Amino acid sequence: MFNLGTAYYNGDGVPSDAFRALDWFLLAQDAGSPSAPDAVKRTAGEISQKASSDAFLEIAGMYEEGGEVPENLAEAAKWYRRGADQKDPRAMVKLASLLVNGAGVPKDDALAFQLCHTAAKEYAPGQYCVGFLYQHGLGVNQDALEAAKWYEKSAADRHSPAYLALGQMYWKGQGVKTDLVASYLWFFQAYAEGQKSAKALANSVLKEMTPEESKRLDKKLRERHLDPTKVRQLMETATPSPSTTG
Repeated sequence: MFNLGTAYYNGDGVPSDAFRALDWFLLAQDAGSPSAPDAVKRTAGEISQKASSDAFLEIAGMYEEGGEVPENLAEAAKWYRRGADQKDPRAMVKLASLLVNGAGVPKDDALAFQLCHTAAKEYAPGQYCVGFLYQHGLGVNQDALEAAKWYEKSAADRHSPAYLALGQMYWKGQGVKTDLVASYLWFFQAYAEGQKSAKALANSVLKEMTPEESKRLDKKLRERHLDPTKVRQLMETATPSPSTTG
């Protein structure tokens, strides 16, 4: 680990990358390398504190996904916690996800809520996380109205999972008044932002609409300078399955 860090630091056999070097120096330090602490101090001194937090996130991701290091969710949680201790909202939300699922750490919904609520001050996924926890009553009393409010905040910052959540809430009347037109529009927006599951959900909503609601949907689409016929064709077209022919 220390030698890999040195290689990245000096550009020996790989492109010079102080950020990647710091990842490996931190891992080496954690594993007990006597040379690593000085290397961590030197490298971290050359880059910003945010970059140090980025390194914690990268290392946590390496442990969470496996590959360069063996998969180890407990180690992932430890590194996310280090990022959270630096008030990095990304690390807070990642750690909260592990806490809610009891993955690598004991399940702790209350701490997850605290972390997400702190992250939500400046981070759309944190706002989404707070909404999710309110919706499902995890670490806080279940409150669909509060959930919808937080999803709206996250959606305003263009976080696509919030679009999907709001589509569901407007469809089922959870925390908001049932509105199939609004539901379809949220699902359409979610699909446009890469949430593939939103297409089938939008089509299910469309089947439940009255003719009057369908006309109102067309009007809303035109107000957004969208052709209702083309939108429906797009959303009704089956998503191609991955090729199995190689």
